Amino acid sequence: MEPRRKYPRYEAKELPELQLRTLAGPIGEKLLNVSRGGCGFWAPFEDFQLRVGQGLRLQLKLDSKGSEFEIRGELLYVHPCPMESQIGRLYGIRFEAESKELNDYIEAHEAEKSRDKKTQQQRS
Repeated sequence: MEPRRKYPRYEAKELPELQLRTLAGPIGEKLLNVSRGGCGFWAPFEDFQLRVGQGLRLQLKLDSKGSEFEIRGELLYVHPCPMESQIGRLYGIRFEAESKELNDYIEAHEAEKSRDKKTQQQRS
C-alpha cells in the first residue's frame, strides 16, 4: 500500500511557536497538526462555514522570530470534532505550494529532535 502522506506530520504541541490564523473568518481556530504539505485545524462550528474544495488563505506566525507569512491551501476534508466542551469541526488543508519559512522552521525542529535523540543514546 502506498503511503497516504507525502510529508511527516507534526502535532502542534511539538511546535509551540507556530500559530495559525485563517483569513476566511473570525479568530478562534486552533492549529492541531502541520506538515510541509498541509495542516489540520479546529474551529468553532458557528464561526466557520467552509466547503470541501474551497481555497483559503492562512497566516502562519513564528513567535520566536516574530515573522508572519501567508500560505494558500485547499480544504480537503471537514469532520465534526468537539473540543473543550465546544462543538466544532476539524479542517484538513493541503497547501498549494511549499513555504520556505515553514520548511526552514520544520528543518530546525527536525535537527533539534535528532540532536536530542543522539544525546539520549549517548547517555544510555
